[in-house]
Amino acid sequence: MTMITALLAAVTAPHSCPAPVGEPIAITSTPLPVEKLGGYESITTTYPLVGQLSYNWGVMLRSNDTRFVNLRYHRGAVFSASSGCWFTWSVQNTFNFTGPANGRIGKAAYFDWVVEHEPAYWPQIPGYQFKEAKEVRTAGYAWLGVWNAEGAAERSQIIVYDGQRHTVLATLPLRVGGMMMSPDLHSASQTITLIGEGKPKQLTPWIMLTWSGR
Repeated sequence: MTMITALLAAVTAPHSCPAPVGEPIAITSTPLPVEKLGGYESITTTYPLVGQLSYNWGVMLRSNDTRFVNLRYHRGAVFSASSGCWFTWSVQNTFNFTGPANGRIGKAAYFDWVVEHEPAYWPQIPGYQFKEAKEVRTAGYAWLGVWNAEGAAERSQIIVYDGQRHTVLATLPLRVGGMMMSPDLHSASQTITLIGEGKPKQLTPWIMLTWSGR
């Protein structure tokens, strides 16, 4: 498998947000059915499936605020790489909720002294560009990452890999801006939360998936 290597790097701090923490931001939410992601309801699993991943929930967020763009995840929080603002919101029922999501400017989750582990290598995937990856220690794999399609195509892949192999877990009809991942304390499962890129005045997907580790 052809790999690309890169130097380990610290997370770069975004620009400072000009707005105060707690300032309201208009964000609305609508449900995102699993079928829109190319997934389906399964009679053998608790949750619907998207590729090899369980679909926990998903919504489409919308905001006309020009700061809610170019979105990323860092330490469990979402920020804009262009405006420097961090965001919080609340969706009461992530499967069926439609309406205001109580959006606000959030508190920065960045610390100068924190160095996150960054992958030193990743596989070349034809037609895709590497976005980011998080460490895993499941099924012999070392990293779980996201690749966006080359160009502007609304498509991405979730892939697990190590130095010798890679496996595509799911292909999604969206572009990923950022990823948060956390392990289940009682199993080998990994929970994956994705935020879309955040394009001006367009719908932004926010979804949670689970990889069983098998």
